[in-house]
Formats: sequence, C-alpha cells, structure tokens
Amino acid sequence: MLPRSDILDFDDETNDDTITNRASIRRSRGSKSSKQEEHIRSEMKHLLCKGFELNLVVLSYVGSRIATELCKKAYLQFFES
Repeated sequence: MLPRSDILDFDDETNDDTITNRASIRRSRGSKSSKQEEHIRSEMKHLLCKGFELNLVVLSYVGSRIATELCKKAYLQFFES
C-alpha cells in the first residue's frame, strides 16, 4: 500500500487536472455561447428596427388619416357657419 501522503498528493494532482479540464471546457463553451448571444442580439436589434420602421409607417398613415379627417371637419364647419 502507498503511504497516506502519497495518496493525497496523487488525488490533489488528479483534482487539479480535472478542475483545469473543466475550466477549459467552460471557456470553450463560453466562447460558443457568447457568439450565439451576440448573434441573437444582432437579430433582435434587426427585428426591433424593422418593428420600429413598421410602427412609423402605421403611425404616419394613421396620423395622416386623422389629419385628413380633422381638415374635412374644419372645412365643413367653416363653410356651414
């Protein structure tokens, strides 16, 4: 049998290697997930911009329709009085 100190040293080395391997796996996964997050962020920005442009189109259309209706009412009130 090995003395107790040798077993502990061996276990410590194994644990260090395992921790190092796990850390490197996390780093490699982290770079992958950060690339995915970056891609998702860019897609969300793109969709938000498209949504904002659509809102502007809708608001300008609705605004012009309201403005047209108000002008019609004002025109009719002016000539009725």
